[in-house]
Amino acid sequence: PKAAPAAARDASRGVAVAEKERDDRLEADVVGVLVKNLPSGLQQSDLLQALRQDGFDGQIDYCSLPEVGRQAWLNFRRPHFAQELWRRWHRRRRFRHQELPLQVVASQLQGLEANLRSSSAQALEVRPVPFVALDALQAAQG
Repeated sequence: PKAAPAAARDASRGVAVAEKERDDRLEADVVGVLVKNLPSGLQQSDLLQALRQDGFDGQIDYCSLPEVGRQAWLNFRRPHFAQELWRRWHRRRRFRHQELPLQVVASQLQGLEANLRSSSAQALEVRPVPFVALDALQAAQG
């Protein structure tokens, strides 16, 4: 049998890539994400600054970037902003000295309260202390 023309092979590959991108998008109700492949040495304050620069100022109520590891847990106030972060950062190189493209995936922890419970259970192990928006913390405490 004849080989498929190059254009047809490329078109089918493009469809497969588009389907894969649809498959790894966040579900519509996701507010908690895990950002993987962050550069080593990135500080939590640098991550928050990058998020502010990209228009997420005031939209994140929780951020934890432990000193060890190259991933951060973020919780957004609304799912729209988690989707927007995925659109802007997933499979991209956002930081200098970044070895691999970022991966933005749904976290197992969804919502501020779940993240706070997890943080308090690991309070002695998590450094630096996670960022928590003050108004969100007050609301969670009732």
